[in-house]
Order: sequence, then C-alpha cells, then structure tokens
Amino acid sequence: MHKAYLVYVSALGGLGVVICLLMAKTFGSRVVNDEAQQLRQSVAQIMEQPREHRDLIARIGAPLTPLLIDQLQTSPGRQNSPFHKLLTRLQRGSPDSIQEPLPDPTSEELRCLNAIRALAYLGTNAAGAVHALIPYLRDARFAPDAAHALASIGASAREAVPQLAAVLDNEVPWAATALGNIGQAAVEAIPALECAKSNALAEGPGWFRREVEKALEKIRADTPQPIKKPQSP
Repeated sequence: MHKAYLVYVSALGGLGVVICLLMAKTFGSRVVNDEAQQLRQSVAQIMEQPREHRDLIARIGAPLTPLLIDQLQTSPGRQNSPFHKLLTRLQRGSPDSIQEPLPDPTSEELRCLNAIRALAYLGTNAAGAVHALIPYLRDARFAPDAAHALASIGASAREAVPQLAAVLDNEVPWAATALGNIGQAAVEAIPALECAKSNALAEGPGWFRREVEKALEKIRADTPQPIKKPQSP
C-alpha cells in the first residue's frame, strides 16, 4: 500500500512538472508573439514618417534592420515588382489584367525611400543592410538617401566602396562622406576621390568639394604609410 502511494505521488509530481513546462512554453510563445506584434506596429509607424520616429528607431536598434530590408521589395531595375508584372500582362493582352487596378508606383518609391531613411537613422545598427542598399546607389531617385545610410553605417559599409566611388562622378550627396567614414577600407577609392576633387574645383558645388577633401583626409589618416628606408650614404 505504501509503495503504491509513493508511485501515485511520483506520478502526480511528474504530471505537475509537465503541466508547468507546457504553461511556461505557452507563456513564452505568447510573449514572443506580443513582442513581434509590437515590433510590426513600430515598423508601420516608422514607415509613415521615419524622421518623426527617430527616437523610436534608436530605441529598437538592430532588430529593425531585417524588417526594414523587407520593405525594400522594389529595388531599382527589379523585374518582379507588382507594377512591372501588371504592365507585362497588359502588353500581352491578358483580359483579367484590365480588371486589376494599376498600383501606384509613387507609393512603392516612397516606401523604399522611407525604409532607406530609417536605416540611415539606425546608423551602425543597420550594418546588415549594406548589401541591400548598394543597388539603390545606381538610381538617381534613391542614391542620395542610400549614400546617407551607408555613411551612417560607417566602417561596416566597406562592401559598397566600389559603387560609392563610381557615383562620385554624379556628385551624389553623402557618397564622399560615406567613403570617408569607411576609412582605411576605402583606400582604393582615393583615385576616384582625387578625380572628383579636380572636377569639383573646376565646376562643382563647394559643399561637394569639401566633403571629398574631408574623405581624402580621413582615409589617408586611417591608412598606415609605408616606412621609408634610409638612403645609404
């Protein structure tokens, strides 16, 4: 009898542990879901007015980065955007496409711009977005904001050095600043910066020339200079 009672108590204890574990798992899942929902709501607010929510962006930090990258669904030249797909169907004479409302390309452009601007406000926390930002340097609509975001990311944006150097000819705002903030890893951009400096001296705006000069100073300051061997007498 005593042994059966112990077995019964042990079984109840084991069942209690299982119930506690299940409750903890359920509670944990609920907390995770609540946090995810709050994060999605924050992203929706940020995408409306990034500038007005700079404090919120700074408070959330790095977890925002992948969600903002998801907002960059219509990268320049991408051929699978809803707008492009609908135009293709119209050209092919698809009858059901006539019934479908044409999406507003301006709204897509604004969404991308706001996502890029939010990444700029994230600063170094947006390091994971460098690869996603690079294509936007090739589109005049997005290039200044993309370069601003890369400038805010700083040294971690070294992957974008060739593309930033390439847009110096177009005097894209923030491009030289981004190269300067990348520092030593942007040493390969020095010839392009020197060329941009010469062009700016002749005909470019003063602010662009100053940013180019600052970038050259910062990159050279961060780059170790070769030690000169003393000449033998």
